[in-house]
Amino acid sequence: MLIHQQAAHERVLFEKFLHRLTSNTGESQQSLFPQTVSFQAADFALIMEMEQEIKALGFRFEVFGKNTVIIHGVPSGISSGNEKALFEGLIDQFKFNQSQLSLPLK
Repeated sequence: MLIHQQAAHERVLFEKFLHRLTSNTGESQQSLFPQTVSFQAADFALIMEMEQEIKALGFRFEVFGKNTVIIHGVPSGISSGNEKALFEGLIDQFKFNQSQLSLPLK
C-alpha cells in the first residue's frame, strides 16, 4: 500500500481544523514574520466567502491588495514557518471536500 504523506498530513490537519470549527475553539498564535500569500481569483473569492470560518479555526489574516492576504497568525499548536503551505492546504482540502461539508450559515 502506498500513502501520499503530504496528502495524508493535509487530511489530518483538515480534520483537526474541522473539529475546531465545530467546537468554536479558534485559538491563535501570532507569527513572528507574517507571510504574504497570493491566490487565483476563484480561490481568493472562496477565502473571502469563508473568512469568518477560517478565522474561527485560529488563522489571523488580512487582505493585502488584489487576490493577496497577509497571514499574521495560525492556530495554536502549529509549528511556525509553514503558514503559507498550511493555509493553502486548508483551502485545497475544503475545495476537495466541499460537497461533503455543510458549514453553518452566517
